[in-house]
Amino acid sequence: MICCMLDVQVSYMEIYCEHVRDLLNPKNKGNLRVREHPLFGPYVEDLSKVAVLSFSDINSLIDEGNQARFVAV
Repeated sequence: MICCMLDVQVSYMEIYCEHVRDLLNPKNKGNLRVREHPLFGPYVEDLSKVAVLSFSDINSLIDEGNQARFVAV
């Protein structure tokens, strides 16, 4: 039997009016920058990554991020 370990991390961002925001760290008020790594491609600099163990953890983070989103009225 082959067993493997996975490390799963979640990030959640919003791009609104050309500003990139970290929805899992709303205290970071600055506009995050999109960069390009020569091997791995595009990424968002300083975007939070949160380790998760279950789908329930992911759902909780989505709910948390949704609370931080800008919503048009």
